[in-house]
Amino acid sequence: TYWHSLIDTAVGIYSLQRSVDSINFPTILDTAALHNIPGQYSYIDPVNFTSSSVYYYRLRWTMMGSGTVYTSPVRKVDNSDSASNLITMNAQSVGDRTALVSWISYIDGMADHYTLERAVANNTYSVIHNAAALNHYAQRYDFTDRPSMTIQNGVPVHYRLTAVMRDGTTIVLPVRTIEWDNGNSVVNLYPNPNFDGNLTIQWHAEAGTVMHINIFDASGRSSYEASVTAGQWNNTTTFPTLKHATGVYFVRMEIGGQRYTAKVVYE
Repeated sequence: TYWHSLIDTAVGIYSLQRSVDSINFPTILDTAALHNIPGQYSYIDPVNFTSSSVYYYRLRWTMMGSGTVYTSPVRKVDNSDSASNLITMNAQSVGDRTALVSWISYIDGMADHYTLERAVANNTYSVIHNAAALNHYAQRYDFTDRPSMTIQNGVPVHYRLTAVMRDGTTIVLPVRTIEWDNGNSVVNLYPNPNFDGNLTIQWHAEAGTVMHINIFDASGRSSYEASVTAGQWNNTTTFPTLKHATGVYFVRMEIGGQRYTAKVVYE
């Protein structure tokens, strides 16, 4: 358990309480306020979890002088609340040769710092970023990764985050993997097979980049052409190509000088 107090200098004592039924809350810890700005407190409660265990915690604090007592919202903890679940992490492509790694920490008050590592394909991990903990509940961290080395489109890039706690212990988060994207690329084309002529293309390009598409049959005869300009990095564009005669067609897409061809079946 952890609490972060911005009124620590005005508090006399904190009382941590635990319940198994969410109704009766006996006190398991009384601790005098440290009168720090802010106050940082943690307590390790040695309970024995089973698959059906549920515990409820709440904090009470008594103000100096007036003796007024306040009570926090109840926090529910069960066996599914592993340490790694208390930090949510995500990685995604957000620009030309650029990835954004973000995480939100619900144990930030007990963390000393975070170490972010990257591995390309099957290579070893290397540290790319260290972030000191800001000690705020549900604190968000963002890191923009622009590797100096050349990474080919479609190569898997793995990100691994380690939270280093104040007591020296570590929590390693599940690895997040993205397929590297250098931009001007096609991510997906659907539906395929196509029944109504509406063809959607997901593509990545810097804003202002133009994508040209051309649909043609096996003989090379063009049946549809269009152009669209990227408004952002992640683009999803639906083209009303009209319903084609049943058969196999080819979609040629050119984005900023990069060419792609995909097969589409019209039914």
